[in-house]
Amino acid sequence: MLRQLIRASKVWWDKEREEPLASKAKFDDIYGLIAHDLFFDDYNTFHAANTSMFGKEDWKQRLEDYFGINL
Repeated sequence: MLRQLIRASKVWWDKEREEPLASKAKFDDIYGLIAHDLFFDDYNTFHAANTSMFGKEDWKQRLEDYFGINL
């Protein structure tokens, strides 16, 4: 089910638009947006978890590890 959500979300994310998505200013890719929706209550908490002294989180890898699937 998560794969289907990501597949549909990627279509939405990559769709050509006259104005860019506001979400693209906050999230690097669709995996970050989905991780935000699943695991965090607000953007500030997500941002704090995403940016640390170790660099940005690889949300695709985290989703794969957490759910035990290949994306």
